[in-house]
Amino acid sequence: MKKEWTIIDLVKWGTEFFEGKGIESARLNIELLLCDVLKIDRMTIYTQFDKPVAKQELARLKEFVKRRAAREPLQYIIGSQNFCGLDFVVNKSVLIPRPETELLVEKVIDSGKNTKLSTPRILDIGTGSGCIALTLGHNIPNALITAVDYENAALEVARENAKKLQIKNVEFVQSDILKNLLESTPYDIIVSNPPYIDHAEYGQSQPEVLEYEPKSALTEYADGLTFYLSFAEIFKELLTDRGQFFLEIGYGQESDILKLFREAGYSVSSEKDFAGIQRIIYGGM
Repeated sequence: MKKEWTIIDLVKWGTEFFEGKGIESARLNIELLLCDVLKIDRMTIYTQFDKPVAKQELARLKEFVKRRAAREPLQYIIGSQNFCGLDFVVNKSVLIPRPETELLVEKVIDSGKNTKLSTPRILDIGTGSGCIALTLGHNIPNALITAVDYENAALEVARENAKKLQIKNVEFVQSDILKNLLESTPYDIIVSNPPYIDHAEYGQSQPEVLEYEPKSALTEYADGLTFYLSFAEIFKELLTDRGQFFLEIGYGQESDILKLFREAGYSVSSEKDFAGIQRIIYGGM
């Protein structure tokens, strides 16, 4: 390696290196890693492109590049992911928040803000990093939100995010809600992004997903419909008379999930995501 590396040298080198490893958006990846190492924003990369990088920073970047080349997700390496304008701490204990889930949250925010209730009660099932519950808490400050997860490690991350973001209207509870209904019911709104990937399809996922993200947050080791079948039963007990639910669903699941909810007596609709895929179902009794 050269004795002295500038920012632009590293951008060019990293882009070529990641492209050779089959990393998508190679230039963006190296730029974001550089931003984290140097504590700068992406604009600074181009306004200070000829600035030399110190040996200590080079060593840290080298370690990050090695991890990314091994297909560890960028978000786990830098330890954060932006979701609905808020930065969330993420690690291997939680699913990385996806852009399509932002649409789910936006639907719930609209519902929560339009309700005539002075203090709407919201339940987030499978909270993970807390990105859904905490974004709702930030945008609907008069709501009382209960965020449930089976995994204590995930709840530790969610509580860290609540403290970091200074959001105080969210309560985190460790529970398997499919087996133990919460006592503090009913709820005006229920939201969930459950594990919905068919187990056979899960095996075809990218290495970033297969090797690093928590499997239990992505698949229920069956056909992807297990949680929705349970939801169709328990929501009758968990929702108020006029309560609504909002659920993220997977590709090709719309007809099956709409059918099972309608057969259970619910009035339900679906909505597409930014890619034109049916991604959300919502409704009530």
